[in-house]
Amino acid sequence: MQSDALATRDDDGEEALTDELAEKDLKREIREMQEEKRQRDDYAKRLGRKITKLNAALADVVEEEEGLRRKQEHELNKKDNENASLRREMLARADNQNRRIREYFNDVLYTKPPVSRNKHVDLDTVKVTNSRFQNPLAFRIDETTTVIKLRNNACKYWNVPPDNCILKTMSNNKCSDEIRVKDCFKQGELAQLRLEEKKMEASKPTEEELKAIMPKGKGRKVKRRDPRYNVEGIETIQRHIDGYASQLKKMGGIYFLPKLRDAKPSEHCSKIKLRDMVIYTALIVLTVWVYTSRRPAAEDYWLVRGIEDFFSLQVPKAAPPKTDYTTYVPEFLRVDSQTAMWDWLENTLPSIIWSDTDFSLGDYNMLVGYMAIRVKNVVRPYPPWTKCLDNQDFVKSIGGTCYPERAIGEDEERADFPSLVSYWDTVTQKDRSDPQRIRGDANPAKFASAEQNAEQYGMGSILGSVDSYDAGGYSVQYKMSVPNNTKATAFYLEDMAQLKQVGWISLTSRVVIISFTLYNYDYDMWTANDFLFQIPPSGAVRPHMIARPFKPRLDETRRELTETSIDIARIMIAIYILVFVGMNERRHKIKYHKAGAWYHVSLNGITDFGIVICIWVVVLWRNIGFRGPPVGERLAQVDVKFHSFTDLALTYNNIFCIEGLLMIFLSLRMMSFFRLNHRIYLLWKMLGVGFMSFSFFALMFLPTLIGFIILLHTRFGVYLDKFSSFNMAAVQFYRIVQGQLNMNELVNIDMAWSMVLSVLFFVMIPFMTFNVYAAIVVDAYFITQITAGGPGESWTLNKYYRWAVPSLLVNMIQAITPGQHIETA
Repeated sequence: MQSDALATRDDDGEEALTDELAEKDLKREIREMQEEKRQRDDYAKRLGRKITKLNAALADVVEEEEGLRRKQEHELNKKDNENASLRREMLARADNQNRRIREYFNDVLYTKPPVSRNKHVDLDTVKVTNSRFQNPLAFRIDETTTVIKLRNNACKYWNVPPDNCILKTMSNNKCSDEIRVKDCFKQGELAQLRLEEKKMEASKPTEEELKAIMPKGKGRKVKRRDPRYNVEGIETIQRHIDGYASQLKKMGGIYFLPKLRDAKPSEHCSKIKLRDMVIYTALIVLTVWVYTSRRPAAEDYWLVRGIEDFFSLQVPKAAPPKTDYTTYVPEFLRVDSQTAMWDWLENTLPSIIWSDTDFSLGDYNMLVGYMAIRVKNVVRPYPPWTKCLDNQDFVKSIGGTCYPERAIGEDEERADFPSLVSYWDTVTQKDRSDPQRIRGDANPAKFASAEQNAEQYGMGSILGSVDSYDAGGYSVQYKMSVPNNTKATAFYLEDMAQLKQVGWISLTSRVVIISFTLYNYDYDMWTANDFLFQIPPSGAVRPHMIARPFKPRLDETRRELTETSIDIARIMIAIYILVFVGMNERRHKIKYHKAGAWYHVSLNGITDFGIVICIWVVVLWRNIGFRGPPVGERLAQVDVKFHSFTDLALTYNNIFCIEGLLMIFLSLRMMSFFRLNHRIYLLWKMLGVGFMSFSFFALMFLPTLIGFIILLHTRFGVYLDKFSSFNMAAVQFYRIVQGQLNMNELVNIDMAWSMVLSVLFFVMIPFMTFNVYAAIVVDAYFITQITAGGPGESWTLNKYYRWAVPSLLVNMIQAITPGQHIETA
């Protein structure tokens, strides 16, 4: 019995052990299935994102194809459109010719023959008007023409029943049918009658009407009538009197014409000198020549485009994980995660800098000195919620962490990397004995402040698309032009593996900056390049590329010396404008009883001072900022240690921007000389008259503009990068006004707000704003034509001669040849 019990217990133990093992196997299989499901979901999400990108690319291709199709249709229908336009023009000319023929006929029919001074002029023409029709009628009358005959003819012309109409004079007197037309008017009264409808209801005559129909004989005694107050008559007269004012208000030109004063005679022609026109023209020619010489067309574009194309390559990964759905590293501008960023740093960057292929970046350009990789990190908060602004209690309760938003000041990490210090000391000790040294002076384990990097390496602040970054941070440097590219790549990958292991780029990183300099042999241009991986607190990675062409020195070649000589000539012209032109302008103001200081706030004064300031700033900045060592000596310096040319390249390009501002001032100043032509003077004055209205309406429109920008930024900035900031939303609103924005993106995000935005935009911009601006221009042109219009002063040969030749020379010629002068044309 005991042996049976023992056997039973052994069987139960083995069965329990078997069940336990089976349960563990099932749990392991469940975990493996869950892991496999998670991987499939991740792979499906990646495929979904890739399909979304491909759909976007397909939409762009379809849109481009539709644009080409519309362009082809336009070219096919171009001939038909031109023929239709020609037909419309011919019809318009025919209508204009018919109108002119009718006007000539009217002149022939109604023009009276000349009358001698002593001959008595009889009334032979009467005008008849009707409130229902615009144009008045002119009728020939004689001694026997009666009112009823004239009324019947007028009613027959306008197709109205004569029994329902009556003729009145302009003083509101009714004309009886039996009297002659000549007897209807007083002495000196305007010979014009109004055809009006009869009022069928009976109305008592007013006091004025009773006085008007009284007999006018001298010998007759007029029975005195008691004055009577007739309300209806007074209201009728008042309506008649006010009717003219209401009609005048409907015609703005006639209503405002009595209120406008004639403009004072302009004396602008007397201050426009031929020598000034020659000086300003020469300055424009010199500025255009020196700009095109220093910045030839398209060279900068192709220089930067070549760099962008090299950094847009997709390089295969060295050892892709099995979980990756692609074996290629994305191009620079498509890096969207820290994993992809590390893949780009470990695979793409060394294959571009140290490439052994025949068509590499180093084959077309000279790799100048060292390349620097710099990272800026924020401190790790302790306790984790101390950097939270308004939600510390909530973050503390859920166990979250708030990292600082920006790596600046106390929020920037400055501590050393202990595990990286020993590694870097070891590799740099080996580099001292290596004649082909690849690593630079910077220590990636130690923090360098912005002041230290600016002093040692010439680094400055960099403005990215997310934030602005100073020169501080952790840096590592590598020489780009080396004899053995394989060795350089091996050292670089070894360092990258160590940096990745110690967390050199981590959750606390805010930006990774790759800086290097290139020199192109053919264009003789340098390029300062900064490639940024910006990492905001959300964890997204936003690449940003900055490539600025420049020249470190501008006075080495013969052409550069010629350009420097032209800059000296422009300085002399600027002195002439500041002294002599300004003196002449102030003297002209004082001569015509105005303060000379008004010149400084006028358009001519603003443009003159703008020209002088731009020339001085451009020439001095260019000669002071680009007077460094010769190019050969500078290349030897940067071959020893890293040097950043970002600030110098930014200065180089900003100077050309000031050159563009100089051309704007010169163009406006040259337009002021063209006021010698009376038509251009009227247009110039029209802009001045409409400027105040333009300014007022622009100020009124500013809140609407800000509202549109806020709406775009608030609703669509969460999903579209182009609306992510207020400044970028303002730029996109300008593109909407130009009709260059794809509205399908907005409709796909929010159809309701897109429709609201479209309706408001149509009402406020094309319908209201453009029409108001057109009305302002028309009103300003109308006022200018009334107050300063006319044929203008005719310029004779003598006047051109006295304008073009200086007064001193004219007096000398008259003294030498007395009695002779230029005859007028």
